[in-house]
Order: sequence, then C-alpha cells, then structure tokens
Amino acid sequence: MGSQTKHTGATQALTANAFTRSGYTFDGWNTAADGSGTPYADAAEFSMSGEGEQLYAMWQEDVPEPTPTETPIENPETGNNGVGAMWIAASALLILIAASGFMLRKSCK
Repeated sequence: MGSQTKHTGATQALTANAFTRSGYTFDGWNTAADGSGTPYADAAEFSMSGEGEQLYAMWQEDVPEPTPTETPIENPETGNNGVGAMWIAASALLILIAASGFMLRKSCK
C-alpha cells in the first residue's frame, strides 16, 4: 500500500487499508504510533492539519477460541466431584449383597 498525499486543510476519505499482519486484525488509524492520539476508522474522512502529519496502523491481536475441556461436576455442598459418593454407594451395595447372601444361607439351614 503506497502513501497517500493530502493537501493541508482539505478533507478527503482515507484510502482503505490494504496492509495485513499475521495473527492480527486491523483496527483503524491513529495520529500517534502508540494509539494515544486521535483515532480514525478505515476509509474515514480525514483533514490534514499540518505538513508531515502521519497516521499509524493500529492492530488487535487475534485471540484463539479456548478449547472446551471436560470438567467434573462438583457438588456445591461437599466440594467433591461425585466420585467419592459413587464409591461409597458401590461399597454399600456390595455389603448389602454379601449380607443378603449370608442371611439366605443362614435361614436355609
């Protein structure tokens, strides 16, 4: 993209941005390199106020979408993820089954 020449005091539309930067999205122009000056949108109307005035391209870094991960569901009352409760329930069931078998055998005699 070449430079654009304007006459001092004349208002004209800026040439649309043709610059690219890998990993970034163009975010307009600014009169200060650090973005602290006056911002201008792409192709906005711009009036030159003095000789040698420059505009600087502003860029926003592209942030990738986070990858979803599996997270255990936590019990808000106990703070655990339910795994401990599952082991307790399974153990209780095994004890019940063992006790039932013992009672059946005892009553059959």
